Amino acid sequence: AFTDDDQRLLSTLASSLATFIERARLFEEVEAARIELQQRAEALKEANVRLQELDRLKSEFLANMSHEIRTPLNAVIGMTGLLLDTELSAEQQDYAETIRSSGDALLSIVNDILDFSKIESGKLELENQPFDLRDCIEASLDLLAPKAAEKGLDLAYLIDEQVPHTVVGDVTRLRQILVNLLSNAVKFTAQGEVVVSVTSHPLKDDRHELRFAVRDTGIGIPEEQMGRLFQSFSQADTSTTRKYGGTGLGLTISKRLAEMMGGTMWVESEVGQGSTFHFTILVETAPSPKRVYLRGPEPELAGKRVLIVDDNATNRRILTKQTQSWGMLPRATASGLEALEWIRQGDPFDVAILDMRMPEMDGLTLAAEIRKHRTSQDLPLVMLTSVGQKEEGSQTVKFAAYLTKPIKPSQLYDVLVGVFAGQPIRVREPGARPQFDLQMGQRHPLRILLAEDNVVNQKVALRILERMGYRADVAANGLEVLQALERQSYDVVLMDVQMPEMDGVEATRRLREQWPEGQQPRIVAMTAHALRGDRERYLAAGMDDYISKPVQVEELVEALRKCQPLAPHSDGTPSAPEVAPQAAAAGSSAATAIDPTVLEEFRSMMGEAAPELIALFLDDALKLLVDLRETVAQGDAEGLQRAAHTLKSSGATLGAMTLSALCRELETMGRAGTLEGAAEKVAQVEAEYERVKAALEE
Repeated sequence: AFTDDDQRLLSTLASSLATFIERARLFEEVEAARIELQQRAEALKEANVRLQELDRLKSEFLANMSHEIRTPLNAVIGMTGLLLDTELSAEQQDYAETIRSSGDALLSIVNDILDFSKIESGKLELENQPFDLRDCIEASLDLLAPKAAEKGLDLAYLIDEQVPHTVVGDVTRLRQILVNLLSNAVKFTAQGEVVVSVTSHPLKDDRHELRFAVRDTGIGIPEEQMGRLFQSFSQADTSTTRKYGGTGLGLTISKRLAEMMGGTMWVESEVGQGSTFHFTILVETAPSPKRVYLRGPEPELAGKRVLIVDDNATNRRILTKQTQSWGMLPRATASGLEALEWIRQGDPFDVAILDMRMPEMDGLTLAAEIRKHRTSQDLPLVMLTSVGQKEEGSQTVKFAAYLTKPIKPSQLYDVLVGVFAGQPIRVREPGARPQFDLQMGQRHPLRILLAEDNVVNQKVALRILERMGYRADVAANGLEVLQALERQSYDVVLMDVQMPEMDGVEATRRLREQWPEGQQPRIVAMTAHALRGDRERYLAAGMDDYISKPVQVEELVEALRKCQPLAPHSDGTPSAPEVAPQAAAAGSSAATAIDPTVLEEFRSMMGEAAPELIALFLDDALKLLVDLRETVAQGDAEGLQRAAHTLKSSGATLGAMTLSALCRELETMGRAGTLEGAAEKVAQVEAEYERVKAALEE
């Protein structure tokens, strides 16, 4: 028999055993669940691997298809370019231009698909270089300005004072986002304006969150369709695609790029009232000197009273804010009639800025009425026009200057300072925005192939070349360069160094191997990595010249002036290789050896002394040529640098730009103490001098 203590002990043991058995059962269930979860995780992992592989295969397929489509498409565009250079009737010219523009549109679509495939496959890498934010925005607006002008739209931008001037990031991809958003805004806006605004939110360690907004007054987007905007290959609705065209990839690419830069993108819109696309990116600030027109009150402008007449409220706000920052006293109105009433009442103004296109009374009419009350000395007039806008009637009214919208503070500053200084006005942003020589392509014709894989860089370069009078074909990598050269000859290849499939260096090497020397185009390297030693490295790789990106117009002009046609052009004019050296020297014209604009300026300044000074230049240049030969023979790098520098400067004064550029290369060699190849370069200088001499004597 059990005692009470035994009974209690047995009861406790039984309870403990039951608890143990229950816990063992729970453990088995947990272990079974763990094994099941592990199996599911492995299955998910395998599925994810398969999904990634499918994404990779899809992206590779898109990339391969893009290349396969682009190859014949480049042939169509290239051959159409040649066709446009021949004698065509008006009807044939129209057909050929339609083929060319349609080919360009198809190429843009293919480029979108290729960019999308790079992002999807994770192969798109961002650069990290200092750049000027204002320049980036202005370059983006410049690309869309012609299309906006065609539709009568106002383009403008506003940058908050707290936004840093120079930041570190990928300027090309930022510009791509802006161009995509601006292109959509212009496309979907029939009247009104498109405005870019930028603000900044400071973070730690010199970092900023930049906040961009692109606002338009277009058709707007229904709320129920906003969710589709950033989806691949989709637009707000199918009717939009039919009416306006496009792949629907632009916004998807832009949003992904913003996210890669540490930001995001969203949209606000109201049907019939327009849309505003917002995006943010993270950047670091970089040190930079403040440009003169951004430093605040200026002594030359402080206290000056400026009349602003523009029916666009945003433009009035920009002009008012900008002139106030220089210490000026602006008074703005949307009505030409109101402005004229102020003038009639005798209200004092020192300068007036008038918009060309306004309702009721346009800028030209207003200017003519103002001249009935104030002379050009009493009240200088500045006219705001759009790109390509004609200036009929401007002969009857004298304007101090013309400014092209979108308004750039640098140009406005130059104009106003010039007005009050009584100096001739040349609208040019310091160091960055020269006026374009629209006739260069006619005076110095060249067949140009642009090798560049980035669509935005393509647009920028093509736009610059177009404003210089050139039409260029495009290749997206080194393989396409070689394929293009097999179809037709080019005088110059503007070769980007870093491209997919085959880079510029490898393409140059193969080109030099495959084509005879007399049939090889001149190759100009282009790269964003303008580091010490790059020029020498690319020249050693077989390239003929080097310019850095972003492309500066002065550098591009200088590089193209060194190029000569390899074959006769459509007008039958023989090129340099087909003319005997003696004939070439005797028959050269100032159009190719001498820049006539520079020479005319020199003659105007020197007056009757010009012929004597030209003769003195020719005599002095002969002595410097002797110095160049002797210093190279003696290995005197310092002497070479001095002689080349002198001839470079005097040649540029008379417009001998090619001669000056060759001397600059010799000067660089002398400064670096590297005389390898200097003798051949001196021979080129001597040959160019003969051309310059013949041109000046002519």
